[in-house]
Amino acid sequence: MSRSTFWVWAIAVVVGMLAASFAPWVGTGASVPSASSPAPVAPSPSLLERAAASLNAEDQRGSVGLVHCQVQSADTGLCSDRTPSGRATAPGTAPRADTAHRLTPAGVGSHPTELLSPSAAHSVGTRPADAISPRGASLDAPGWFNITGNITDNSATNYGTTLPQPTVGSPMAYDPLLQEVVLFVGCSVTACATNETWAYTASGWQNLTGTLTTAPSPRSFAAMDFDPALGGLVLVGGADTSVYAYNDTWLFNGTWWNLTAQLGYIDTDGEPGGIWGGSLAWDPQTGGLLLVDGCLEVDCLGLTEIGATWYLNGTSPWSLPAWGPGTDYNYTYLGLGSMAYDQRDAAMLWFGGYDAYAGTVNYTFTYTPATGWVNVTDTDGGCLLIVCSLTPAGRYGAGMTWDGQYGAIFLVGGYNGSSGEYYNDSWIFTDGVWVPLVLLTPTPSAFAPIYSPSLAVNSSGIAPFLVGGSCALVGCAGNEWTWEIPPAPSVADVDPNPVDNGSVAEVNVTRTPDGGSGPTWAWSVSYGDGTSTNFTTYDLSSGAPFYEHVAHTYNQVGNYSVAVRLTDFFTLAVASAAVNVTVNASLSALATASPAVVDLGQSVRFAAVAYGGIGPYNFSWDFNDGSPASASANTTHTYTTAGTYHATLTVTDRGGGFVTIQKTLVVNPALIATVAATPSSVTTGATVTFSVTATGGSGTYTYSWLFGDGSAGSALVGPTHMYAVAGTYTARVWVNDSLGSSIEKNLTVTVTAPSSGTTSGSGFPGGALTWIIVAVVVVLVAIAALALVSRRRRTRSPPPPSSPTAPPSTGSGPPPGAM
Repeated sequence: MSRSTFWVWAIAVVVGMLAASFAPWVGTGASVPSASSPAPVAPSPSLLERAAASLNAEDQRGSVGLVHCQVQSADTGLCSDRTPSGRATAPGTAPRADTAHRLTPAGVGSHPTELLSPSAAHSVGTRPADAISPRGASLDAPGWFNITGNITDNSATNYGTTLPQPTVGSPMAYDPLLQEVVLFVGCSVTACATNETWAYTASGWQNLTGTLTTAPSPRSFAAMDFDPALGGLVLVGGADTSVYAYNDTWLFNGTWWNLTAQLGYIDTDGEPGGIWGGSLAWDPQTGGLLLVDGCLEVDCLGLTEIGATWYLNGTSPWSLPAWGPGTDYNYTYLGLGSMAYDQRDAAMLWFGGYDAYAGTVNYTFTYTPATGWVNVTDTDGGCLLIVCSLTPAGRYGAGMTWDGQYGAIFLVGGYNGSSGEYYNDSWIFTDGVWVPLVLLTPTPSAFAPIYSPSLAVNSSGIAPFLVGGSCALVGCAGNEWTWEIPPAPSVADVDPNPVDNGSVAEVNVTRTPDGGSGPTWAWSVSYGDGTSTNFTTYDLSSGAPFYEHVAHTYNQVGNYSVAVRLTDFFTLAVASAAVNVTVNASLSALATASPAVVDLGQSVRFAAVAYGGIGPYNFSWDFNDGSPASASANTTHTYTTAGTYHATLTVTDRGGGFVTIQKTLVVNPALIATVAATPSSVTTGATVTFSVTATGGSGTYTYSWLFGDGSAGSALVGPTHMYAVAGTYTARVWVNDSLGSSIEKNLTVTVTAPSSGTTSGSGFPGGALTWIIVAVVVVLVAIAALALVSRRRRTRSPPPPSSPTAPPSTGSGPPPGAM
């Protein structure tokens, strides 16, 4: 934000606060723990007592209880355990005369001007293109969440049965390769110092101590951060219970490795020496780790602070490129300060610390290789109305890290040895301005003032994670907090809704990257019917939104509430707003296909009806013969090939239900017939024999004959017939099967009259009947002649008979049922 924008915003906020409460600003004040806070437990009187208890309000009255309190600071009231010679009466007017034990860079007799310039203006490095931008004002602000009760101990079946005890001076950092936060325990309530190694993943804490073959010796106030070049966490320095400082260097990548022989010792006074209370952070500008200031052996109460900046570049040994932040600003050598890399301004940021002369300070420094350490304290604060200033109060032992949610440096807690105050306020540093987060998010009452908490110094990819610390000289029991925006799950919709009982409903889940902390998280869906589904973890490091589709089948009619629950890396869980789902009765259908057996070429009638479910209904008849399906509930279809078919009806509805019904159909071959007339050419009165042979079709056959001469037909398969009149006749036969198929066949029969003067039956008209008539007449004439002769009468013979006629026509149409 620009400076002008900041002041307008800050004035509006503070004026609103003053008008509402008329209370003094509490951004840097200590708050009282709630009544429900755990009862304090006194720690063992070792390094914790030296580093914190001795720096209390009594220091201001000169009664620190030290045996050799020879000089009392006029401006801070603090005692030193050694007498500085020639110290100026006002800080910063002359170099400190007690620098004999101080470090001088090799080959440089004074502060290197090319690295440090006390008059340099506030200037930071070029912001990298991939720097994280601060969150927009439209997004929710982070807040403190106590996750102590949610974090579980995974070590019960592996290495132990307890969670990490409240710790002080315990370095903690996030390893993005292992995707875990590693805590090297320093001082706990019951022991100081220890060397337990704990790892936190989304599944909880795990005590790795029993599985490691080697580890750094017990110590407190060591410095630790992730080194991408070495591919692990680097730990350096620290102090034991006798306040003996170490200068060894270790690497943890799942196993501890002592790299001191490869990386060398930290040169603190012209020779290898120990350091504790320093600050370590990865610097992308230089591609290495910076270790800044700290304390020599004994403690930080006397003139034992170190004003130096060491550099570790991958596998190269430690080097000393510059002095510390305060050496060109009142010659202040700081211990127990706070440092983190500012991705937004592309500069290392230092705040606070303790110096035996200056006391507890609230200096703010930035560092780039081009400018060295630059004091920007006077440019980032000032007074706003009656509030002075917006810079955090002086402190040491505060937690500081990069907050990707705000895109700014994040500061919390600390202790002020000059005032004796413990702090529980939170701040961000952005665009050269400190902003108290109490103006954005009130501090929870349970968040007690805290000194030297373990805060993961490398928070890229995770939210700031705070563990342990000292709450007013006692361990902060159960002190595990995360500063973040809760995950924001949502059920986009349930489709279909309403849904049919027994049908599949699809729950569509979304998540935006606005909340939750990675790298992994878990989620579950509750369907409202007593069932839920847990899903595997997802990688949140990219910050991209996700979309999931989960299928579920309801088996009972009713109304249900569907919700999604997200649990992020720090077990912070949030459930989405429920979506109501209505489950209706199941879809049902009836179907018919008639007739079930047909002859080839006959049509089948299909009919369907649906009920239940959620209309409208969609129908689809698949006839199983490769032809297009029909979308009509009622339709007809004609098969073109004989065979057995399984026609399938599918009914779907708006509620996701579907019903399938299958109908089996038999299609017989087509009905065919062959006919014959023997003989097909006769004379009148001769007998013709007809025959028909039928195949295909279904069932038994029936026949219907018409001979074409008007005579009565026949239902026989092989009838005979005599034609009385010469002519050409068309005999017809109809063959019917049991399914009503019918086929017609025609025959032509030629009938001629017999020839004259021949004795052949074929020479007389009328055929055989004519011959019979003639014979009868001849016999009668003969009998009459004999009678006449016998009577001797002379009579005249009777005239010959006339020719016979054809029987009357009986019609030429087919018998009933023949068509």
